[in-house]
Amino acid sequence: MIPVQKKEEGGTPEGDGGTRPVDEPEGGKMVRKEDTIKKFKSITVSGKVPVEKYHELFTCFITPFAMSGNKLDIDVKFKIKSTESSPLDETKQQYKNAKEAAKQLGLEFEEE
Repeated sequence: MIPVQKKEEGGTPEGDGGTRPVDEPEGGKMVRKEDTIKKFKSITVSGKVPVEKYHELFTCFITPFAMSGNKLDIDVKFKIKSTESSPLDETKQQYKNAKEAAKQLGLEFEEE
């Protein structure tokens, strides 16, 4: 097992030279690496996700950011298409459930 050197705040770690300094020279003065870290007001992720990978939205985005105290705004859009083997009509229980769920969640529900 290779021992890991712990970097100390405000200086350069001593050792065999295999670690990087915490401070780096810039324009004749020492600048903390933390000062050069790019910060964001927000990030937005959008696009199509195959239904078989929808769970990854929770594991990659919703859970990690919500659990660390970030505020998430989630916009959803489902387009459920009728097929020959599973036609959509107002008598189907899935249709009734989806319409009621949309109403309860305050979502728009469009029929085509």
